[in-house]
Amino acid sequence: MGLLRFGLNVNLRGDIYVQHIVHSYPQIKIVDFPFYDVSVFNKCEQNKDVLIAVGSWGNVHPLIKIIPVDWNYVLPFGILYSPTPSDIVLSFIHAVSRVFGLET
Repeated sequence: MGLLRFGLNVNLRGDIYVQHIVHSYPQIKIVDFPFYDVSVFNKCEQNKDVLIAVGSWGNVHPLIKIIPVDWNYVLPFGILYSPTPSDIVLSFIHAVSRVFGLET
């Protein structure tokens, strides 16, 4: 069985939940993919794999079921935007930066 996960440039040793899976379930092969698209969901369904995803992806594929989990892990995330953002996007980025004390 494959476990599909979003993992662009992610170090497997840095992901605690992946470490747990690798050590506890060696029969599971971790498969990273660079971005979410329909082909990832199709691959998951066709290969009978498991996909780690957030609940908002629950309605993307008619044959995929999302089961909520209550794991004690944190999923890091970020905000992606163009190198030349619009004024409103730039305003949003500055607001988020001020709230969280970040540099832009």
